[in-house]
Amino acid sequence: MTDVTTDWIRDRVERIYDTIIAILDRSNAESITPGQAADSIAEARLSSTPLT
Repeated sequence: MTDVTTDWIRDRVERIYDTIIAILDRSNAESITPGQAADSIAEARLSSTPLT
């Protein structure tokens, strides 16, 4: 990975942050653990099922 730039790194970190926020939001909204929310999001992504 010789083409790694500061902007690329910043984008990746922001995506991680957004993912964590989505997990915590879903966890709170559905009264489930963050682990369950993360699994649900991952399963939806893998099956290409849109999240509501």
